[in-house]
Amino acid sequence: MRGELIVAEKDWLAVKGSAESLPLPFKHEVFLKECHVAGTLHVDDVLYKTKTVNVGTRLVLKRDVGNERDPLAICVETQEGERIGWIPQKYNDVFARLMDAGKRLSAKVSSKSLEDHWLNLTIEIYLEDF
Repeated sequence: MRGELIVAEKDWLAVKGSAESLPLPFKHEVFLKECHVAGTLHVDDVLYKTKTVNVGTRLVLKRDVGNERDPLAICVETQEGERIGWIPQKYNDVFARLMDAGKRLSAKVSSKSLEDHWLNLTIEIYLEDF
């Protein structure tokens, strides 16, 4: 059974499910950078997509490998998979290379404001260290 971990010895321990669902006692986050989310003006319905995004909200970072303007682009998404912007190009070089090497990065909202119909969103970027 690929993806399943089952250990049983006289009912001493029985764990069913994927190994990813197990708690990680040594997992911690390493703070890397605080920056704004770029390109929110170019995202359709960004205010609607971010109506439940507040300070402390976790966001997903994904490589945007098909981006023609920036081959190292990293998009910022809500937990529901809605794209709300990008990591600024001047910061994404190291982050993209970490992600391409298999490292997992995430983000957390540190401030949110609306300025003349422009969503000003600041995030903290973390390396999820296992």
